[in-house]
This record gives sequence, structure tokens and C-alpha cells, in this order.
Amino acid sequence: MSEHGDKQDRGFAISSWAVRNPVPVAVLFIAMVLAGVISYGGLPVKQFPNVQFPLVTVTVTQNGAAAAELETQVTRPVEDALAGITNVKNMYSSVSQGVSITSIEFELSQDLQKKKDDVQSRIDQARAVLPREIDEPTVTRVELDSQPILTYAVEAPTMTDAQLSWFIDDTVARTLQQAPGVSQISRVGGANREINVIIDPDKLTLRGLTAASVNTALRGFDLDAAGGRVQVGGREQTLRILGAVNTLENFAP
Repeated sequence: MSEHGDKQDRGFAISSWAVRNPVPVAVLFIAMVLAGVISYGGLPVKQFPNVQFPLVTVTVTQNGAAAAELETQVTRPVEDALAGITNVKNMYSSVSQGVSITSIEFELSQDLQKKKDDVQSRIDQARAVLPREIDEPTVTRVELDSQPILTYAVEAPTMTDAQLSWFIDDTVARTLQQAPGVSQISRVGGANREINVIIDPDKLTLRGLTAASVNTALRGFDLDAAGGRVQVGGREQTLRILGAVNTLENFAP
């Protein structure tokens, strides 16, 4: 009984000391509360935990290309070029109208930047077997921190889709971009300014042209370019050739 009683006395020693000395206990409790409040205020606001998944995507676009055409001419050569990379956990592709996206998931222990460089090197080597008409392939790392954390819906009954989209891009986005802590703002939905050119097949056949040649001509027509340098009044001035089309009337023949 004596040994059991000594163990109970030692177990309640801290409690007995706290009862006899309430001031140090109160000070310690207040200090812990203040430390918790300060630490909570310094916590970053994130939608996802601070975990980096080694995922790299390869995006290839070709304006107007069919999904079946992209799959055979772009997606399969890209997958073949990436097949030899080590420590690949999964590889999957998605093809839609004009866009081919290949995602490569690596093991968690891998250096994402190094693997991205490896993927970029393989894509550069495979560029010779890819069609000339495609845009330059882009290789990007998938980072969860770059995902949006807030999404707002905007409605304006007195505006058209084009007017509302321009208001968001020109006014709202620029204002929010200046707020502290804002990294990126992107608009989802709405309307983008574009000019649709309807081609007459009979006139194309008559002139021996194709839709691709018309597309190339339009790209060369809608272009701002450097015009060199010239001496004006003893000073060297830079010239610019402004050829970008801003209105539909400028496209008229």
C-alpha cells in the first residue's frame, strides 16, 4: 500500500503545484493562447495541402484539325517519344478538336523539374516527325498551388456577352490584379473577339487554292512587325509596321 500511495502522490505532484501556484500556470496558459492566435494568423490560405504531385503535360494544338487526325499524327508519336522515360507511373492522353494533351505522372520521389526537362528534350527530338502545321508543343508542370481558390459568377442583364467579357477583362481583372495576394485572374466563359471567315469552295477550286493557304495568308496579313531603323533629324528612330486588323471592314477586299 505504501508503494502504491507514493506513486499516486508523485502523479498528483504537478496538479498540487499548479493549485498552490496559480499565477505561473495562468501566465503559461495565456502565452500558449497568444502563440496559437499568432500562428493561426500566419497560416497561408490554400485549397489543397502542400503536396507536389510529379505530373507533366504536353499540349499540342492545330487549328481546325480533327480528333482522329491528331490522334494518329500527333498523340501516338508523342507517346512513343515519351515511352523511354524512366520512373513513369501513368501516361494518358486526351484528344479533342484541334487539341492533343498527353499527361505523364511520375513516382512521388522524382524531381519534377528534372522530369520536365527530360520530357521537353524528348519532345524536341520528336518535333521532326510531327506535322509542320501544328503549333509549337508546350510542356508544363501541373502545380496544385496555381489552381483557382475563388470563383465568382458575374451577370449583367444590360450588357451583351461581348460587352460583359470586355468589362471583366479590362476593368475587373485589372483592379483585382492590384490587390495584395492575388497571383492570377482568368475569365471562364463569356465571348472572345474573333472574326469568322467563310470560304467559298468553288472559288478556291477555281483559283487552285486550299483552306490552309488562305489561313496562312490571313496570318501574314494580320501582323505587326518591325520596320527597321531610320535617321530622322540626326537621331536614330525605330520603325514599326502596323498591320493588325482591328475591325471587320479591314478584312474586306
